[in-house]
Amino acid sequence: MREMTKEELDAFYRNLAELTEKGSEEKLRAYINEHYARLPAKVQNEMLGNALLTAIQDEVREEKAIQEMFDEGLAAAKALEAEKAKIQQAGG
Repeated sequence: MREMTKEELDAFYRNLAELTEKGSEEKLRAYINEHYARLPAKVQNEMLGNALLTAIQDEVREEKAIQEMFDEGLAAAKALEAEKAKIQQAGG
């Protein structure tokens, strides 16, 4: 498959910007997939690098959120244990 010409690449970027502004991730992915094979190797590598970076950042955010939930759950469990000890000391 032949690589895009400069004019086609410019049109690709304009369309990409327009789809990004519209916020349709599904259409954006479909558009990129449709044209990916014809993009210059440098652009393909940049897109893959950006996608990998985004995936890593998403994974880190998810792990931080899970850790925060775990920490909150642990704090709640400790608070319940403290309340249980108070009740037991009061003769309950």
